[in-house]
Amino acid sequence: MLSRFCILLVAFWLSAGSSAPVNAAPSQCQGASRVYCNSATSADFSQLERLQKRLISRDVPRIAQNHVRWVRQLAVCNNHADRDACIVEKVKRRYSFLKVQHKLQTVSHIHQFNCAVSSITVRWYDTPAPMVWVQTATSSQLMFNVAQGSGLTYENKRSRLWVHGQKAMIWVANQMPHQECERVTS
Repeated sequence: MLSRFCILLVAFWLSAGSSAPVNAAPSQCQGASRVYCNSATSADFSQLERLQKRLISRDVPRIAQNHVRWVRQLAVCNNHADRDACIVEKVKRRYSFLKVQHKLQTVSHIHQFNCAVSSITVRWYDTPAPMVWVQTATSSQLMFNVAQGSGLTYENKRSRLWVHGQKAMIWVANQMPHQECERVTS
């Protein structure tokens, strides 16, 4: 028992005398994100931090509080097989979401689709995490690209859009059942 204590005590003294730990956040990482920031994720966090400062300087309401809440959600990556890849993907999504939400990203292209019950407008954005803004008669949804088979699939927690050539399928929870859509050509 005493030897185990001595080993722990020596290990503590040795680590106290050493420099920063292996996973220490690089100096360019700031704020709440420092917990998840390391050499593999620092470039993406730096880009996000610059955008945060830009939005705060514009007095965007609750941007700092929302960011802290978002950082807490990164804890799901701790159980992921590739923690850093999970974090990088979430940071890219957050950056892309903020750019589109606050109209700081230009639209790449727009398509109109006529569906069984209504029509939808889809705006594509060239962001680090590819995303679309889908507008229906009853809702407006930001969705991220997810890896699937053929076609392009975008989704969020409440909706999904699949686009393949001139066809699309959309589903929005509690608002729009699965609908087949045909692209409107101009």
